[in-house]
Amino acid sequence: MVTEQLNPTEYSEIPGEIVRDTADKFEIPGQELLDALEEIDEYVKSDAEFIKTRSVTKVSGGEDDAVIADAGHFMVLYVPPHQWDEIQVETDLSGDYLKAAKEIHTEFARRVGADEEMLATHDALLLPTPKIHQLTRAGLSRKQAEVQALRMKGATHETIGDELGIAVGTVKSHCRRIDEKIRQAKKLVQLTSE
Repeated sequence: MVTEQLNPTEYSEIPGEIVRDTADKFEIPGQELLDALEEIDEYVKSDAEFIKTRSVTKVSGGEDDAVIADAGHFMVLYVPPHQWDEIQVETDLSGDYLKAAKEIHTEFARRVGADEEMLATHDALLLPTPKIHQLTRAGLSRKQAEVQALRMKGATHETIGDELGIAVGTVKSHCRRIDEKIRQAKKLVQLTSE
């Protein structure tokens, strides 16, 4: 058993118990698996083909086409199996870490309502939605981006907490940090434009 206390970064949208259970199954350290997931996430976000694919809005029939399903703050890409082979080559992850990561993406995709018929012929790959991606590139953590995306829709602290599964006090804390980052960004713009 490899059960351990994980120290997930703000990046990690995948629930810790999925990572722990999968780490135990593959007998690999959970924190290293979490690091591998982050490496995959960074590669996918930086790869132009994946970014291009994210803008597809219709279901494509071709074998090599990715199909997107919106799952709230995430998109489930249904990709052909060779896509994960490409990820392994580009990230240089060992086979066990890649297999574990692939299983984690599939399990989490199921939890957010992935189409089982699509999973029978494709592999799942979770990505943040374009809005979440833009907010994280602008300097917010993943969780802050999720909170801000809901704030931008007019959601209350209580609604945000319910949707993200966090306490209202945690939502308020994220909001204060977001507002401080916005103030600092505005100050920087002002100072550099003088």
